[in-house]
Amino acid sequence: MLDNFDTKKSKAELIAELQALRGELAQTARDDMFQAILDNIPLRLTLKDSEGRYVYVNKAMTDAMSMTVEDFIGKTATEAYGDGRGVELDDYVIQVLQTGKAVRGLERPGQINTNLIYRRDIVPIEIRDGEATHILTISMDVSDRRRDQERLASAVETLSGPFSLWDADERLILCNAKFRTFNHEIADLIQPGVTAGAIFGAMVHKGLISVAKGEESAWLEDRLRRFRNP
Repeated sequence: MLDNFDTKKSKAELIAELQALRGELAQTARDDMFQAILDNIPLRLTLKDSEGRYVYVNKAMTDAMSMTVEDFIGKTATEAYGDGRGVELDDYVIQVLQTGKAVRGLERPGQINTNLIYRRDIVPIEIRDGEATHILTISMDVSDRRRDQERLASAVETLSGPFSLWDADERLILCNAKFRTFNHEIADLIQPGVTAGAIFGAMVHKGLISVAKGEESAWLEDRLRRFRNP
């Protein structure tokens, strides 16, 4: 802008040009800072357009995949990887684009190092008229957490009696085989995420609790109270 500096310009014009230049420099600094943040967070980030093609990938993604930005931009995952690894991801991206609903918690082995486990969230952004215009994908290495879960699962199998672990929303996190055996009549229901209320309700519905006959609601209320205050 200052290359065309004109000494005949008024003071007001010069001030306006300087202010505009300062604004451009400030925006560039903000953009550079934002890019530095994206490139240094330990998450793989990608952004796709409404056709499922990459418009942005961060450094964590390119480093993890041993690829360059140019290998991704303008391509679908299937096209970028070139060997079928991106087919499932493209299918999920199409689903999110069509429904506008996020897909979260996909856990898959790493594409380069299959000993690593990654959790992937595929999130729609800029929803317009019920459709997503862009898709943000966030991938996180959860290998250590998965290994901790596997060690915990192995440990609870050594316990002498039934064991179950529940979260704050009363949903089952894990249980041992003895717990499933003890509740074999409803074993098909005992899966991570099922609520305690659903399990107790199924017991009553199947007539497994003789003392609850005729007093089902009262028994369920009392059983949940004792579950919440052991």
